[in-house]
Amino acid sequence: MKLSMQVSVREEKAIKSDLEIDPGQWTRIFSGLAHFPHNKLPDFMDSTGNNVLLEWLAHRRGYGLVMLEDEKDRQIRELQSQLDRERLEREAVQRFLRETRT
Repeated sequence: MKLSMQVSVREEKAIKSDLEIDPGQWTRIFSGLAHFPHNKLPDFMDSTGNNVLLEWLAHRRGYGLVMLEDEKDRQIRELQSQLDRERLEREAVQRFLRETRT
């Protein structure tokens, strides 16, 4: 967690504020006297702007990480879906026109 905060462009004070963790609790966490709340890990990574913690955990367990879908892939998927819908609509219109002409 310390490495994640070190490589972050945000100050520790801002990260702590984002997470709404009591300053005393924050101090106990980083002195080893308390545990970081697991439900706040995604918020921590969002606040630091990096995935260092996730990458460290995966590496520590012998795994690598692969992003399932980045922004480009999401846009491609949405555009493909839109294209498929339009293709079905066009085929329905063409089928209707063929059937009404005969």
